[in-house]
Amino acid sequence: MPRRAAIAVALVVLSALAAPGPALARSHAVQLRVAFDRGAQLGAPTALSAELRIDPRRLSAPLLAVRLLYPDSLGILTSGLGLASCRPPAGAFAAIILDDPLRCPRNAVLGYGTALADVRLADGELIPEYAGVTVLAGPVANGRVALVAYVEGQHPFGARLVYAGTLASGAPPFGGALDVRMPEIPSLVGFATLSLLEMKLSIGSRAITYVARTSRGARDFHPEGVGLPDRCPRDAFPFRVRLDFGDGRHAIAATRVPCPPAAAPASAGAGAGGGIR
Repeated sequence: MPRRAAIAVALVVLSALAAPGPALARSHAVQLRVAFDRGAQLGAPTALSAELRIDPRRLSAPLLAVRLLYPDSLGILTSGLGLASCRPPAGAFAAIILDDPLRCPRNAVLGYGTALADVRLADGELIPEYAGVTVLAGPVANGRVALVAYVEGQHPFGARLVYAGTLASGAPPFGGALDVRMPEIPSLVGFATLSLLEMKLSIGSRAITYVARTSRGARDFHPEGVGLPDRCPRDAFPFRVRLDFGDGRHAIAATRVPCPPAAAPASAGAGAGGGIR
């Protein structure tokens, strides 16, 4: 049964921003950078790239949640992303040991990225761990879209992890938010802790390839990315991220993306992009 939902992610969410613990609002401990794809134009789809950096000298506790708010003028809900669903893990976290643990359809992929984290062993030794990140669309329930973040460690540990998240609405001037929860990993308790240092994610990039089934067989295609409005918002495109840490603190960073030029008028007979199903 077709479903229209949204997704573009990279990013993070819920309209409520209040939480316990002292705040580090807009401190230099966290940096957020957001950009549209090179050559982006108003009125046309584009890739959305986000980069998050955390200063471990100021925030050394493990990161437990990431929330990113994006402007209501972005066409997340009407993008060509998320044409299929990936089943999320039963809890907020699951360890992966199989070669193809999720068995998710290609058409559920929303974006790809990379991550860098510090692994602190019980004896105090710090070891950097590099990983690839894949964000996928999940099913829709209670007005929210489930998200699945698959983290595949590359070296030196090579662990495979799955985190659950949601895509929901946001309070103006934001139109939506993405919430990814990263609880403590049970198997590492007493042995090591993970602290995220850097994450880069591109939603709707040309690296994503979907498959279409037709009467003539299957064919690959690149889904349309995030739709930009025909006109620029008054103060460009605002984004805000909030990070919650294991010591009770949280940090907030914000940025604005300048408006790209307007797109040329579409040629007659051009096909319309697919929606979320």
